Amino acid sequence: MDPRWQNLPHTHAKFAPKTYPDRETWERERARLRRQILFAAGLWPMPEKPPLEIRIFNRIERDGYTIEKAHFQSLPNFYVGGSLFRPVDPQPDSHPGDGFTLDAKTGRRKWTGKFGAGRGGAAAPGAVRLYKL
Repeated sequence: MDPRWQNLPHTHAKFAPKTYPDRETWERERARLRRQILFAAGLWPMPEKPPLEIRIFNRIERDGYTIEKAHFQSLPNFYVGGSLFRPVDPQPDSHPGDGFTLDAKTGRRKWTGKFGAGRGGAAAPGAVRLYKL
């Protein structure tokens, strides 16, 4: 065993969460804690929500689906970007972004492999990016 993990000080401390006599007392403490956390995060008072300014552009046609770039403004001058993978001809009982369809014979979902890099994977890891202008 690594000697750095032996004889660690202060590892036998017991933590007992604070109890409150009634719900009203807890609700007051909850509100105080919420304000404290929001203030520490720079979110008190909450900033005004800007218009989303959604933009979808650069459409690429592929075999059975399209890829489009998109971004929107989540906070003032803070944009969230990503890619939209959409089927050209959506089929009933399928989710357009997961690459699965419902097999009519068995009633089970079947992997079609058209969306994403592989079973359960995204088209590109980290495809959604956050950026500030």
